[in-house]
Amino acid sequence: MHTLNEKGFSTIEVLFLIVITSILLALGISIVFFVTKKEEEKNFKEQANLLISAAQNAYETYKKQEKNDYIVTGDDGVTKGMCITLNGLNKNKFYSKELTDWDGYIVIEEKDNFLTYSLWLTNKKLVIDGYASTQLDTISSKNKKISTYNQESFQTHVKTSFSGTTYEKGGSGTKDGKVKNYMAACINEKID
Repeated sequence: MHTLNEKGFSTIEVLFLIVITSILLALGISIVFFVTKKEEEKNFKEQANLLISAAQNAYETYKKQEKNDYIVTGDDGVTKGMCITLNGLNKNKFYSKELTDWDGYIVIEEKDNFLTYSLWLTNKKLVIDGYASTQLDTISSKNKKISTYNQESFQTHVKTSFSGTTYEKGGSGTKDGKVKNYMAACINEKID
């Protein structure tokens, strides 16, 4: 028989400790998950910026070399455009880092010597689906502009034609939703 002077925990005290420990554990897991997700998005966007720089170098190089099969005029008769896949950037030595699990392409548009870069990228975790590079700092999973990878919703193909980005996504499209269209293949292989 226990007396009041014995040291020990009552059932209520043990339950209280279990509840408090569970709450603290849940908070800790939530914080780690949130920090990890923010860091993943930050790294994803940093990598996207590097790929934009590589695409810019590719465009300028092909423009100087007058590789007009790859830089084509849009259906508006004025805008020039080029599409290059991540594979194309790598094979043509514009980007040398191995991009395991990455897929996508970048569309470059030029009008009046002003360049617009639009991204369709995934690292098989996160997706940027057709946003202009000018919006890269403001897009996140919080505002649903960076989405979670879903194989059915993001499949790249080497396109035989490509289009620019809508106005809403920061691209060259008009407010009524029309975008420029280009009849050419995305660069995907080594160009000699």
